[in-house]
Amino acid sequence: MIHLRRVWVGSEIVEQLKTEGSAVPVPLGGLLADALRGWNQNSPYTKSNDWIFPSMKLKGKTPLSASMMTAAKIRPAAVEVGIRLAKGQRFGFHNFRHSLATFLVNQGTDVKTIQGLLRHAKVTTTLDLYSQSIDASKLNAQKDMAIAITGNGYAANFALEVKLHRHKQLVSD
Repeated sequence: MIHLRRVWVGSEIVEQLKTEGSAVPVPLGGLLADALRGWNQNSPYTKSNDWIFPSMKLKGKTPLSASMMTAAKIRPAAVEVGIRLAKGQRFGFHNFRHSLATFLVNQGTDVKTIQGLLRHAKVTTTLDLYSQSIDASKLNAQKDMAIAITGNGYAANFALEVKLHRHKQLVSD
């Protein structure tokens, strides 16, 4: 579990989190916990009250800003793996939230679980913001019905249509 104690807003530390829900511990799986431990072990700033992603330029006194992390790490990594980004196109941490929600909805994860992971106060926020992903779920439901009615012959063509639809969603997000 990760316990959030403070956040960096603008250029200052804020001790009180945005909402009561923001203070709830965040579940952390073993794979991510191991990755963060490895990251921390290689950081010169390893005290319990140090930032997870410190600004090296400012000697760990502040966290690395989201815009700097995006420009220096996230955007170049996205381009390296083949994501086409136009110059000036917005791409950063928030894209991960949309991608996670879309992936989980398409995997059949219940919406309350997704709401909790995204830390939305209301499930309607999750549904309203990520409703485009439900379209892929509808396509999958149609595919299942088509298979039930027509047998497997129709399924292969329909599966290709679903994959194409998902690819278009990922590219447009």
